[in-house]
Amino acid sequence: MPAGSETATKEGTEGMETRDLTHCKDGEPYRELVSALAAKLREVRKERGMNLAELARELGTHVSYLFAMESARPYASVDGLIRTLIALGVSRSELAGAIAGPGEGAPE
Repeated sequence: MPAGSETATKEGTEGMETRDLTHCKDGEPYRELVSALAAKLREVRKERGMNLAELARELGTHVSYLFAMESARPYASVDGLIRTLIALGVSRSELAGAIAGPGEGAPE
């Protein structure tokens, strides 16, 4: 497997075959998920009345990192977006609602 590629594994599955997930980032569902989470991040920041610099300072990160995430740049990761939203106090149900999209409802 190429260096730096992602794999799907579960704890306790040592010795089992893993699946290369690198290709998933090129797919439309992945981009839609990144876009939905990016929109939620932007919404939370604006609800707090903060600009990117203020939010970066609060989170201890760089403005360019937050800008890339809010803009759903190709290198913005779902993991990074979710971790940032959780650090901002976004609940699981809010995350699920953001992922489900408007009118679809969050899974129960």
